[in-house]
Amino acid sequence: MLLTRSIIVALHPIVAGLAVIMAVDLWYGHRRQGKNMIGSLLLLAASHWLFASTFELLSNDLQVKRLWDVVQLLGSSSIPILWLWFASSFTNSGRFLKPPIWILLAAVPVLLIGLAVTNPLHNLVWVDASLVGAGSFSMLQDVIGPALLAFYVYSYALVTTGVMMFVRALLEQGEAISCQTSAVLLGALLPLVISVTDVLGLRPFADVPLTPFAIVLVVPTLALNFYRLRRADLSPLARVKVVEHIAEGVIVIDGIGRITDMNPAAEDIFECQLSQVLGAELTTIWPTARTYLPRLPVETGLVDTLSLGEGERRHTFDLSITTMTHRSQQPVGHIIVLHDTTQRSLIESEMRQSLAEKEMLLKEIHHRVKNNLQVVSSLLRLQARSHNSQAFKASMAESENRIHAMALIHEQLYGTTSLSQVDFRNYIELLTEHLATSHAIPASLQVEVNAERIYLSIDQAISCGLLINELISNAFKYAFHDGQKGQVYISFRQLEDGQLVLTIEDNGIGLPNDLNFPNTGTLGLQLVDQLVHQLLATLELDRSQGTKYTVTFKSTKS
Repeated sequence: MLLTRSIIVALHPIVAGLAVIMAVDLWYGHRRQGKNMIGSLLLLAASHWLFASTFELLSNDLQVKRLWDVVQLLGSSSIPILWLWFASSFTNSGRFLKPPIWILLAAVPVLLIGLAVTNPLHNLVWVDASLVGAGSFSMLQDVIGPALLAFYVYSYALVTTGVMMFVRALLEQGEAISCQTSAVLLGALLPLVISVTDVLGLRPFADVPLTPFAIVLVVPTLALNFYRLRRADLSPLARVKVVEHIAEGVIVIDGIGRITDMNPAAEDIFECQLSQVLGAELTTIWPTARTYLPRLPVETGLVDTLSLGEGERRHTFDLSITTMTHRSQQPVGHIIVLHDTTQRSLIESEMRQSLAEKEMLLKEIHHRVKNNLQVVSSLLRLQARSHNSQAFKASMAESENRIHAMALIHEQLYGTTSLSQVDFRNYIELLTEHLATSHAIPASLQVEVNAERIYLSIDQAISCGLLINELISNAFKYAFHDGQKGQVYISFRQLEDGQLVLTIEDNGIGLPNDLNFPNTGTLGLQLVDQLVHQLLATLELDRSQGTKYTVTFKSTKS
């Protein structure tokens, strides 16, 4: 029995030291979490009680034991209210405990300590005391007074209330309660039961008080759960390093929509503190959240955009809501992430406005270029009218067609949404129609266009357009005698390797055999040769049945 008592007494300072280490770690390692700060105070009060209890057990003088008894009250009397405070914070309960109630509850330990110090004057705390036991240990046997008896009732009421808060949390959350929560609940029930046994005098060791011994058992249990499982905080360790410092607002709510956590960014968004809204409904700080809550957990990866605030304080956010599930795959809560996109939206709006202005400017440029080319074409027409030479007039007409081929490119760009790419199928059809009208081809001459919808850059479109203008004009002028039936065929297609093939052929009389293409004296065919080189193309000439030009080149469109 003596060895057992010695071991119990020796454990008191060891466990007290462990409680101090845990308290310091909780305070400095997780200080933003209110429940952990309160928990550290609770552990410090328990360690104070254990240290004082050790000195009281080791002393054999009645007066010295009474002194350490009073010192013990400094720690033990604060434990009930600290426990209730911790439980209400941990479980997000206790909203009924308003500040005046807390003040009244806190006054009880202060009053008890004052009565204990002045007990010889009134005997309200201890009516009488005597030493019992033998050998190295002696037990201070007290006859408790009405004040201490009332304090026991106060203590059991507060501890029981805190326990009920945890029980209610267990019933509401089910499997969502972690091992840490279960350990804390066990840490409250064990001292409560042993304390009642101690007060009733049901001790297996008559010279050792059981209530401090209960603390000896509880603290290692909490330490095992907190550190072996790395759960000194309900949130993961990474939360402190990541969630606390990210720009996105993060809110954690439980299964019934109550706020259980919030990072600093979310506090800034909703202009509140976590301590003010902990345990409150999410809709108290975010009324429009009721739009999303009924859709959870049906939509487990809800993504949306929303706006919060009014006037200049209005911000836009990308919203993401993820459902948290436990091992049973039952939803236990939700993580809400709000990413502020206000600045990005402003930049995008400015870019869209700038782009619209540039598009308008480019359209105006194309429009002015087209108009200027038309002015040049009109000047050439006027110049041709002032001469009687048919050769001069024919030369001016050819130049007009070339200018029109270029103007048509700018006209198409002005009339479409694309300012850098030309729909060349539409262009070929319009250019062919204009040339047929310009040359006044007879009804006996048929023109067929078979072109795929291919888009060319401006540079390639102008070169290719001038090339088509020259080759079709030559076919209209020289391939057929007056009234002769015939056909002009234009094809434009893209091969599998990306190469573009332009084919212009007619079934007319064909080029003279002695014509050395491209070394000819005619401006048109010399221009064709130059345009082929500009396109970095290859040109094949087939004279077997009429005239057939095949131009192959690679598109430079990005």
